[in-house]
Amino acid sequence: QVSNATEITQADSISIAFWFKGDASLQNQSESYQTLLMVGDGPTESSAGRFEVYRQDSSGGGGIYFEIRFGNRTILNVEAGNQSEGNSQLLDDTWHHLAATFSADDRRLQLFIDGNLIDQRTFNGNRNLNSVSSNLFIGGQSTASNSFYGELDEVFISDEVMSTDDVLN
Repeated sequence: QVSNATEITQADSISIAFWFKGDASLQNQSESYQTLLMVGDGPTESSAGRFEVYRQDSSGGGGIYFEIRFGNRTILNVEAGNQSEGNSQLLDDTWHHLAATFSADDRRLQLFIDGNLIDQRTFNGNRNLNSVSSNLFIGGQSTASNSFYGELDEVFISDEVMSTDDVLN
Protein backbone atom coordinates (compact mmCIF):
# COMPACT_ATOMS: atom_id res chain seq x y z
CA GLN A 1 0.00 0.00 0.00
CA VAL A 2 1.17 3.50 -0.86
CA SER A 3 -0.63 6.11 1.23
CA ASN A 4 -0.98 9.72 0.11
CA ALA A 5 -0.89 8.98 -3.62
CA THR A 6 -2.82 12.24 -3.94
CA GLU A 7 -1.60 13.31 -7.38
CA ILE A 8 -2.83 10.13 -9.05
CA THR A 9 -6.15 10.11 -7.16
CA GLN A 10 -6.88 13.63 -8.37
CA ALA A 11 -5.53 13.31 -11.94
CA ASP A 12 -7.83 13.76 -14.91
CA SER A 13 -5.77 11.38 -17.07
CA ILE A 14 -3.71 8.33 -16.12
CA SER A 15 -0.92 6.17 -17.52
CA ILE A 16 0.41 3.04 -15.90
CA ALA A 17 3.02 0.51 -16.90
CA PHE A 18 4.63 -2.49 -15.25
CA TRP A 19 6.05 -5.93 -15.87
CA PHE A 20 4.12 -8.92 -14.55
CA LYS A 21 4.71 -12.65 -14.35
CA GLY A 22 2.39 -15.27 -12.95
CA ASP A 23 1.03 -18.77 -13.36
CA ALA A 24 -2.73 -19.08 -13.85
CA SER A 25 -2.84 -22.26 -11.78
CA LEU A 26 -1.36 -20.44 -8.75
CA GLN A 27 -4.11 -17.80 -8.57
CA ASN A 28 -6.69 -18.33 -5.83
CA GLN A 29 -9.46 -20.11 -7.73
CA SER A 30 -12.03 -19.38 -5.01
CA GLU A 31 -11.83 -15.66 -5.84
CA SER A 32 -13.41 -14.27 -8.98
CA TYR A 33 -10.48 -11.94 -9.69
CA GLN A 34 -7.00 -10.94 -8.54
CA THR A 35 -5.88 -7.30 -8.27
CA LEU A 36 -2.52 -6.30 -9.74
CA LEU A 37 -2.87 -2.56 -9.09
CA MET A 38 -5.66 -0.41 -7.67
CA VAL A 39 -6.31 3.20 -6.65
CA GLY A 40 -8.85 3.83 -3.91
CA ASP A 41 -9.98 1.69 -0.99
CA GLY A 42 -11.82 -0.89 -3.06
CA PRO A 43 -12.23 -2.28 -6.56
CA THR A 44 -13.79 -0.25 -9.37
CA GLU A 45 -16.97 -2.30 -9.05
CA SER A 46 -17.49 -0.53 -5.71
CA SER A 47 -17.86 3.18 -5.05
CA ALA A 48 -14.41 3.13 -3.38
CA GLY A 49 -12.44 2.50 -6.61
CA ARG A 50 -11.02 4.89 -9.22
CA PHE A 51 -8.99 2.61 -11.48
CA GLU A 52 -7.74 -0.94 -11.31
CA VAL A 53 -5.77 -3.59 -13.19
CA TYR A 54 -7.04 -7.06 -12.40
CA ARG A 55 -7.19 -10.61 -13.70
CA GLN A 56 -10.51 -12.42 -14.03
CA ASP A 57 -10.60 -16.06 -12.95
CA SER A 58 -10.80 -18.78 -15.59
CA SER A 59 -14.63 -18.84 -15.50
CA GLY A 60 -14.52 -15.18 -16.60
CA GLY A 61 -11.99 -15.94 -19.37
CA GLY A 62 -8.79 -15.36 -17.38
CA GLY A 63 -8.13 -11.99 -19.04
CA ILE A 64 -6.26 -8.95 -17.70
CA TYR A 65 -8.42 -5.81 -17.44
CA PHE A 66 -7.70 -2.10 -17.06
CA GLU A 67 -10.85 -0.55 -15.66
CA ILE A 68 -11.87 2.94 -14.62
CA ARG A 69 -14.87 4.21 -12.69
CA PHE A 70 -16.39 7.58 -13.44
CA GLY A 71 -17.99 9.81 -10.83
CA ASN A 72 -21.42 8.97 -12.26
CA ARG A 73 -20.77 5.26 -11.45
CA THR A 74 -20.22 4.24 -15.07
CA ILE A 75 -17.43 1.67 -15.49
CA LEU A 76 -15.32 1.37 -18.64
CA ASN A 77 -12.67 -1.26 -19.31
CA VAL A 78 -10.31 -2.74 -21.87
CA GLU A 79 -8.97 -6.28 -21.75
CA ALA A 80 -6.32 -8.67 -23.03
CA GLY A 81 -5.83 -12.42 -22.79
CA ASN A 82 -9.47 -13.42 -22.43
CA GLN A 83 -9.41 -17.11 -23.32
CA SER A 84 -13.21 -17.25 -23.80
CA GLU A 85 -12.63 -14.96 -26.78
CA GLY A 86 -9.82 -17.11 -28.19
CA ASN A 87 -6.92 -15.08 -26.78
CA SER A 88 -3.76 -16.53 -25.26
CA GLN A 89 -3.37 -16.85 -21.48
CA LEU A 90 -1.14 -14.06 -20.17
CA LEU A 91 -0.34 -15.76 -16.87
CA ASP A 92 1.95 -18.26 -18.57
CA ASP A 93 4.94 -17.99 -16.17
CA THR A 94 6.62 -15.55 -18.60
CA TRP A 95 7.32 -11.84 -18.08
CA HIS A 96 4.91 -9.54 -19.94
CA HIS A 97 4.83 -5.75 -20.10
CA LEU A 98 1.51 -3.99 -19.54
CA ALA A 99 0.88 -0.33 -20.31
CA ALA A 100 -2.50 1.37 -20.07
CA THR A 101 -3.71 4.91 -20.56
CA PHE A 102 -6.85 6.89 -19.87
CA SER A 103 -7.11 10.23 -21.66
CA ALA A 104 -9.92 12.46 -20.42
CA ASP A 105 -9.29 14.92 -23.27
CA ASP A 106 -9.46 12.26 -26.01
CA ARG A 107 -12.06 10.24 -24.09
CA ARG A 108 -10.05 7.09 -24.75
CA LEU A 109 -8.89 4.06 -22.78
CA GLN A 110 -6.02 1.95 -24.20
CA LEU A 111 -4.29 -1.29 -23.18
CA PHE A 112 -0.92 -2.43 -24.50
CA ILE A 113 0.69 -5.83 -23.85
CA ASP A 114 4.34 -6.34 -24.78
CA GLY A 115 4.31 -3.10 -26.80
CA ASN A 116 1.23 -3.99 -28.87
CA LEU A 117 -2.04 -2.09 -28.67
CA ILE A 118 -4.46 -4.88 -27.74
CA ASP A 119 -7.66 -3.02 -26.95
CA GLN A 120 -9.00 0.53 -26.88
CA ARG A 121 -12.35 2.14 -26.24
CA THR A 122 -13.66 5.61 -26.69
CA PHE A 123 -16.65 7.07 -24.92
CA ASN A 124 -18.93 10.08 -24.86
CA GLY A 125 -20.28 12.00 -21.92
CA ASN A 126 -18.88 12.31 -18.42
CA ARG A 127 -15.10 12.07 -18.22
CA ASN A 128 -14.64 12.82 -14.52
CA LEU A 129 -13.18 9.90 -12.61
CA ASN A 130 -14.58 8.72 -9.29
CA SER A 131 -13.39 10.63 -6.21
CA VAL A 132 -11.63 8.22 -3.83
CA SER A 133 -9.15 8.10 -0.96
CA SER A 134 -5.47 8.66 -1.78
CA ASN A 135 -4.43 4.99 -1.43
CA LEU A 136 -2.58 3.03 -4.09
CA PHE A 137 -2.34 -0.76 -3.80
CA ILE A 138 0.17 -2.84 -5.75
CA GLY A 139 -0.37 -6.61 -5.92
CA GLY A 140 -3.62 -6.61 -3.95
CA GLN A 141 -6.19 -4.59 -2.06
CA SER A 142 -6.71 -3.32 1.47
CA THR A 143 -7.60 -6.87 2.55
CA ALA A 144 -5.79 -10.18 2.04
CA SER A 145 -8.39 -11.39 -0.45
CA ASN A 146 -8.16 -10.92 -4.20
CA SER A 147 -4.35 -10.63 -4.19
CA PHE A 148 -2.23 -11.37 -7.24
CA TYR A 149 0.01 -14.42 -6.83
CA GLY A 150 2.96 -13.60 -9.03
CA GLU A 151 5.59 -10.95 -9.57
CA LEU A 152 5.33 -7.26 -10.49
CA ASP A 153 8.31 -5.09 -11.42
CA GLU A 154 9.09 -1.54 -12.52
CA VAL A 155 5.69 -0.08 -11.69
CA PHE A 156 5.16 3.33 -13.32
CA ILE A 157 2.14 5.58 -12.73
CA SER A 158 1.67 9.06 -14.16
CA ASP A 159 -0.97 11.74 -14.46
CA GLU A 160 0.17 12.29 -18.07
CA VAL A 161 -1.00 10.21 -21.04
CA MET A 162 1.76 8.08 -22.59
CA SER A 163 1.95 8.13 -26.36
CA THR A 164 2.39 4.94 -28.38
CA ASP A 165 6.06 5.91 -28.78
CA ASP A 166 6.39 6.21 -24.99
CA VAL A 167 4.97 2.69 -24.58
CA LEU A 168 7.38 1.26 -27.15
CA ASN A 169 10.39 2.94 -25.55
